[in-house]
Amino acid sequence: MLFAIRGRSRRPFPPRLLALFVVVAVIPTPSARGQQPVPPAATLGTQPTQETATPVPPKVRQVHIVTENIFDLSKPGEDRALFRLANRFHLITRPEVIERQVLLKPDDDYSPEEAAESERILRQNPYLYDAKVRAVPVGDGQVDLDVVTRDVWTLQGGVGFRRSGGTNTVHFNVEDTNFLGTGKTLAAWHQSSVDRTSNLIR
Repeated sequence: MLFAIRGRSRRPFPPRLLALFVVVAVIPTPSARGQQPVPPAATLGTQPTQETATPVPPKVRQVHIVTENIFDLSKPGEDRALFRLANRFHLITRPEVIERQVLLKPDDDYSPEEAAESERILRQNPYLYDAKVRAVPVGDGQVDLDVVTRDVWTLQGGVGFRRSGGTNTVHFNVEDTNFLGTGKTLAAWHQSSVDRTSNLIR
């Protein structure tokens, strides 16, 4: 940069002052330094985050109901004549009775919580000894639901005889909390004496 200083005096320009002007002239300004605009926040060391994909729960393809008898005759300790007789006279719970209480149905999204809740509901029944609900993967994002239950002996009854004051009283009762495998309760009660006869069916 050249400076032309005019004045009335012809005295030479002071060297120190001339050097100061030269230094100021050569210091680059911010625009001269090629200052770039502030980049967006996305480029300041932060990488774009990829959204986490939500896992898709498998679909329930089928629900298999397996209702087992009171005693497992395949076990040596239960393969006895009395137990075989009990199994023969006992009517196993109908599969549709169990299926109605399972919360998961075909084409539903499988949920471990609903499977566990189905087990809890089934085990509350007085006619079931145990219940298990298990998911078996079958591929293609599907599972089969295996529901296995075991019955208990539900038929109960009693007979009684009493004599008091020369009067005889006879009574008997029978109750089944899983009548014909339907999960329903049927109870009958009878009492007779010289004065009256009473019958009750529930």
